[in-house]
Amino acid sequence: MRLQLQSLICAYFLAIIGHSSTRQFNASFHNSPHGQNNSSVNLSSPAVISTIIGGVNSIDRPFYIRIVNTGNYEFCGGSIVNSFWIITAASCVYEYTEDYLLVETGDFTRGDDDTESYHVEKVFLADGFSMRELVNNLALLKLSIPMPIRLFGQLPVCTKEKPHGTRLGSCGMGADEMMSDHGFNFPYRLQETYFTEVKFVSSGPFNLDWCREDNVCTEPVLEDSSSCFYDEGNPLYLFHCETRVPYCLYGVGSYTLHKRNRQRLRCNGGSFFTNVPHFYQWIVNIISHN
Repeated sequence: MRLQLQSLICAYFLAIIGHSSTRQFNASFHNSPHGQNNSSVNLSSPAVISTIIGGVNSIDRPFYIRIVNTGNYEFCGGSIVNSFWIITAASCVYEYTEDYLLVETGDFTRGDDDTESYHVEKVFLADGFSMRELVNNLALLKLSIPMPIRLFGQLPVCTKEKPHGTRLGSCGMGADEMMSDHGFNFPYRLQETYFTEVKFVSSGPFNLDWCREDNVCTEPVLEDSSSCFYDEGNPLYLFHCETRVPYCLYGVGSYTLHKRNRQRLRCNGGSFFTNVPHFYQWIVNIISHN
């Protein structure tokens, strides 16, 4: 009965938004110039690093924001929960006072010309956060004043985890190309890529480990695509049925691994996100009591 109801809801939703979105979504998975599904992620001898590599130009995602450190102008991604609250990775903000943090909103498909900035009043780190192990890597930021919310400008928090093989999307403005061993290029406009959730990861040639409960582990749909430098905090979202319309926030960019045996390719060892449904009750408690 539940599956029949879900099918009816999807059919109704698709009838509203039209089938062109579905065709566009499927085409982005199957006809990408970046290649086909990469199912051979190997995390052996990983090195942890913290953009989207091998993605595509994104449509406007009004819930996406940038968090800028005014001291050194490094940045992370984040998502709008409501007019006062932003969700991001704790690793982005844990060592800075609120005075150093600005939240930038706007249409990032147009570059940096159409953004507004908001000051942060208070930072809340998830209980048990460890920078050393990147455990419980989640933070909530409360703004000093409310921001106006554009249409589809806030992304509800997902409440339940999904099964192995679920298709997900992520957007960001981190590095989109590794130029050399020490350099990388940043995109002018917002990028997007797609992942499949996996419940286990390779820790060696013959070893598989379960994905940590505070993480969402993924494999790229577009070959060699991944999150990378400055993509911490980026939203990972579920889609409505088989469209490119985000439904709820499923994860927050946490860290990426790279394979040492391929020096020219970085961020190619798996993208890992903080598991938002796992922290749902913590998120609700912080927002409702502050």
